[in-house]
Amino acid sequence: MKVTGSSADAGPTSLRSRVVWIALTGMTFTVAALAALTAVLLFANVRTLTDEDLSRQLTRLTNQLQQVPPAELDARVAEVVAASSSSLFTVVALSSDGAITSVSAGPQSIREALADAPAMLAAANTTTEAASLQLGDTSLRYVAGEAPGGGRVMVFASSDDIRDRALQMAAIAAGIGMVFVLTGTAATLWALNRAIQPLTELANQTRRLSSDARTRVEVAADPAEVHDLAEQLNHLLDRIEEAQRRRNTFLATVSHEVRTPLAIARGHLEALSRYGWSVDNDLDSLAIASSEVARAGRMVESLLTLARSEEPGFVHLREVPLRDFADDLNLRLAGLEVSVVVAPPPACRVRVDTERLAQAVLNAVTNSMVHNEDSVRVKVGWSVTGNVLSIIVDDDGAGFPPTPADELIRPFAHNSPGTSGLGLAVIDTISRGHGGSVELGQSPSGGARVVLFLPEAARY
Repeated sequence: MKVTGSSADAGPTSLRSRVVWIALTGMTFTVAALAALTAVLLFANVRTLTDEDLSRQLTRLTNQLQQVPPAELDARVAEVVAASSSSLFTVVALSSDGAITSVSAGPQSIREALADAPAMLAAANTTTEAASLQLGDTSLRYVAGEAPGGGRVMVFASSDDIRDRALQMAAIAAGIGMVFVLTGTAATLWALNRAIQPLTELANQTRRLSSDARTRVEVAADPAEVHDLAEQLNHLLDRIEEAQRRRNTFLATVSHEVRTPLAIARGHLEALSRYGWSVDNDLDSLAIASSEVARAGRMVESLLTLARSEEPGFVHLREVPLRDFADDLNLRLAGLEVSVVVAPPPACRVRVDTERLAQAVLNAVTNSMVHNEDSVRVKVGWSVTGNVLSIIVDDDGAGFPPTPADELIRPFAHNSPGTSGLGLAVIDTISRGHGGSVELGQSPSGGARVVLFLPEAARY
């Protein structure tokens, strides 16, 4: 399915853009959260301060009114209230029957709310602690105290004004925060450009590798992560180049090794076709052709085994009695022109791929047969220790040459006329497919020993 749309056309997002957007988003969210928290805290703090100012205003007014002579009370109350004008508070004087006798200047919103609900003022409680009062759509904070002559004095502040002041202060703080966010983003972008410059250079060098795979990237001394990445990339390129070299060598060797037996067989068959049949010579030619075709077939089978070893499900494990596997192995070995003795196995069960494991043992026995005289004798033994199953193939032939085991196991490394050179490689591959390994050594009779170690195969 073809991906369409702007996101597909735009290509992958750069690391620089991602980091900047993540940093910008994170800092913006942080500033917004701090601004909201600041607004809540400021509102609570401003309201507390306003309540304290209300109480102080009330105390000052009542003290002034207590000093007024009774004869001058009505006129002086109006004067005191009028003198209490403020941009934050509104002072109201009430008569003994609850009627408004005077109102200070104060905020217009408070004056309008008080004018619309005089009855609610009369019903409001007398309190020196700030309380809330809702007049229509206006929320107020107020205090109320007794005045001489039975009246009351009330001081009001708008809760809406308190909230607006808190929000204004929070907005200022948010604005200052956003300035820092933008400054921090610019600094982050500058620092990021400096930090990822080695990565950009590494990417540019990597693009140039497509023209010449033998080149290597320059290893920067700093930062350490880019240094390690460049070294690992060079190691990877070394492994790829070595794998390619081995692959080419392997394919060239396979091509030669497969062509050789087929060419021999074809030559003998063409001779038979051209010169006709004669009993004395042609039986030998048929035998040689048959032997070479069989050799090519074994080589192709071994190559298929090596190729499939990298695929999932190369081995299919199932649990069987070890004696049943040994009996089946005896039947397979009976067709070989070599003396093979299979020792009685211990009484246990094993979890193995019987076909693959039998192929490995047959390869070990065949190796003994083709690398030695016809009189070679081979013994297949068993060892079970804990969950470890060891299958031991010994012969009394010439033994392995004095070559490291890794070299002997490598395909075509231990190759003699009439052999494929893949037997030990197949044995090693099947052992590793079972989670085990193979060991090459000398048998008690001085011949070759091949041991297959299968660590988790035995069951009781």
